[in-house]
Amino acid sequence: MPSFTRLVLLLAAALGPAGCAAGTAEPLPPYMSAYPAGKYGYGYTEERLAPDTLRVIYRGPWQELPLEAAQRSAALERVAAATNELALLRAAQLARAENKPAFRIADRRTDTDTQRQPSGYVSDPFWPHYAPLYERHGRYPYWHAPLWSAPAFVPGNAAGRATTTLVIRLEPRVTAANIDAATTEDRLQQTWRGRAPAR
Repeated sequence: MPSFTRLVLLLAAALGPAGCAAGTAEPLPPYMSAYPAGKYGYGYTEERLAPDTLRVIYRGPWQELPLEAAQRSAALERVAAATNELALLRAAQLARAENKPAFRIADRRTDTDTQRQPSGYVSDPFWPHYAPLYERHGRYPYWHAPLWSAPAFVPGNAAGRATTTLVIRLEPRVTAANIDAATTEDRLQQTWRGRAPAR
């Protein structure tokens, strides 16, 4: 068997199991996971500031956004609304865990972050290593090829994430001025139970 063919078969055998494993990857942890959700960088944290006062933070995962500005802004608002709901759900869970039927939001803040990479041509850093092959095979002289890189087109993309911070005060009873913990948890559990980001 020629050495080149043997090398190709060995590479195929080595990459085969890895390809199968990638195709059967485990799903990501649910949205309602403790930060950092298995090192994926999203989830909730909480901190006690006083006997009946807690800070709840929900850090959302990075999500793909549309490139068009107006659509991207609307999508980012939906991302922020989701983290607000997830922080509220965690606040309700904490209130019920401490046998408090209600809580009041003393402070709320939602921060968003975006990253955008426009489409266009970028340099191929590996060009100098394989460019001499073109000269050897007579496609065109090496000195006609760009000496610094070969251009490659990369499509644009955008991504965003949001973080919601709530400061809550646990309340001994439900009133019109505070939030019913049980009702809030039951309502939001229907939306978020078992849901996880897409890969």
